Amino acid sequence: MSRPLLPYRPDIDGLRAVAVLAVILFHAFPDTLRNGFFGVDVFFVISGFLIGGIVFQELQQGSFRLTSFYARRIRRIFPALLVVLATALVAGWFLLLPDEYAQLGKHVGAGAAFVQNYALRGEIGYFDTAAKLKPMLHLWSLSIEEQYYLLYPPLIWLAWRLGLNFFALTIVLFASSLALDLAWTKPHPERAFYFPQSRFWELWAGALLAYVNLYHRPGITRCLGKVFFTPAACARSAAGGKEHREAVLDNLAAVVGSALILAGMLVIRENYSFLEKWTLLPVSGAVLLIWAGPRAWINRHILSNRLAIFVGLISYPLYLWHWFLLSFARILEDNDVDPVGVRALCVLASFPLAWLTWRFIERPMRFGPRSSSRIAALAGLMMLIGGAGVFVWRQDGFDFRLADEKAVRMSRAVGEWEYPQGMTPVHIDNKLWYWALPSGKSAATLFIGDSNCQQYYPRVAELVRTHPNETNSVFYKAMGACFPAPGMRYEKNRDWCDNVPEDALTIARSMPNIEVVVVAAQWNSYFTHIKGQEYGSEGYRETLRSLSDYLKAYVAAGKKVYFILNIPVGREFNPKYLMRRRLADPADESYFSVPRAALDEKYAMIQADLTRLARDAGATIFDPMEILCPHEQCRTMLEDGDPLYKDSIHLRPSYVRGQMTFIDETVRY
Repeated sequence: MSRPLLPYRPDIDGLRAVAVLAVILFHAFPDTLRNGFFGVDVFFVISGFLIGGIVFQELQQGSFRLTSFYARRIRRIFPALLVVLATALVAGWFLLLPDEYAQLGKHVGAGAAFVQNYALRGEIGYFDTAAKLKPMLHLWSLSIEEQYYLLYPPLIWLAWRLGLNFFALTIVLFASSLALDLAWTKPHPERAFYFPQSRFWELWAGALLAYVNLYHRPGITRCLGKVFFTPAACARSAAGGKEHREAVLDNLAAVVGSALILAGMLVIRENYSFLEKWTLLPVSGAVLLIWAGPRAWINRHILSNRLAIFVGLISYPLYLWHWFLLSFARILEDNDVDPVGVRALCVLASFPLAWLTWRFIERPMRFGPRSSSRIAALAGLMMLIGGAGVFVWRQDGFDFRLADEKAVRMSRAVGEWEYPQGMTPVHIDNKLWYWALPSGKSAATLFIGDSNCQQYYPRVAELVRTHPNETNSVFYKAMGACFPAPGMRYEKNRDWCDNVPEDALTIARSMPNIEVVVVAAQWNSYFTHIKGQEYGSEGYRETLRSLSDYLKAYVAAGKKVYFILNIPVGREFNPKYLMRRRLADPADESYFSVPRAALDEKYAMIQADLTRLARDAGATIFDPMEILCPHEQCRTMLEDGDPLYKDSIHLRPSYVRGQMTFIDETVRY
């Protein structure tokens, strides 16, 4: 019989330390370790290896019981998680705005039910809250692990009872999951990231390693010895005896494994949406390091040193606490401010919190008396915390917590967005489609652009509702973060923008009843935040030429073209920035407006170029700043304390509906 798994592997705790520290560095200081997220993949391999080894051994010994297995999982996972979830709900009550608290409640409920990966996948969209502002975001990986535990052990137990080869079964599962991951990487990166069926292969890699290590290690070692140790190639090693050859192989595996993990975290430089294929590097590296065993020099001297073991022991609560602290700090630091010192303080604070959680909660619950009542209590508390989170979510974060009605208004403003309510999708063929809001007129106005074009929809919808016979039908071909002209080179993958400008032009040309075209966008964003498109660059000039030709194409097609310039944007307009977290008296009048001179200086050159371009193309130009910035001040709030904006770059629907009257000309000319 091959050697059994060691009851305790200090080097695996050291590998846990490497994984959790990589994740923490990536979360707190991403420029330091840009691919530190691969630490999660190392965690998956470790979990698959340990759980697989336990299940295989217990099946062989005839001692495996699903109830015992899940009781151990509850004692291992629930105590620390309960503390963090409960702390989040309590802290959120005092620190978060209603919309933030509602989302936190939803995520606490999803985390307690171990479906956070699905909850996060369902939230993906243009107006989704930034990932760094979701305190329970990191529970997606824990959810995938728990989903794996619910599937694989019962499946292996059933295969054992039926006399099936569960090693072959695991290989099939591993290969299927890996193939699905690779297939989804480019077309559906969010699925590849969040769905368990495309992440299980990493845990199954660990399970396969556990099986091979338990039952086939001597045979594999002999085969590798024949490959690497021949008298001709390495006479000294071949003559050194079995133990010497095994030591050389173990050290070689550790060196290669370490190199693969370091290459994945330090060398690869691609956008994450195309990184799934590179996940093979840290996964393979973790497999090799674990295979190398505690006798390899790296495992024995680096991974098994006392500091690494300590960090590995507290790695689970450390993982839970660090992101919770970072995320809350980012929310409270006006969302857009992210001082290095604050992040460093959060990381430092997470270590004593993790140790206290491990020492006084996790260890006593995990290794203390193993009574069924304790398991029932932990499960009951998890249901209670999860239910409390769902209740917070369903109650919209409890507005009454705020002492000032103006604070409630600001919080509600963030959630406002009406596009495309009331419209219906119209499909011309399998590829061409648009949103439509018919009126009493056959003539139509087509709106083209990004979400800054979408923000004007409440005004035109109101006109269609109140004056249907005098207002054009409204068509929209606008997608969030999509530049309304061909040729834009985006810094990040935006598949949803493919062919949108071309499709809009095709629709306009093919429909004679489209008499008016409105083109609007947050132009400044494309020329300040996308590398290669900065103002004055060759990419900038090429894009302006493309935009000019695009507008001229509509004019040549006989359409009347309106071109809408930038609205003022910036964090000073964000209702949450205006709050400054002073919930008792948030409406400080010093934040009611921004000097127009500063914004004119910021936009002057781009506004001038766009104005000249649109005029030369034959378009009519609208400048929203004439409405939003009267008397040399750009307003952030109305006199009654209502915010004008829903965030830093979009106007509120309620404000647009009543105040952005220049839009009337585009549908009632």
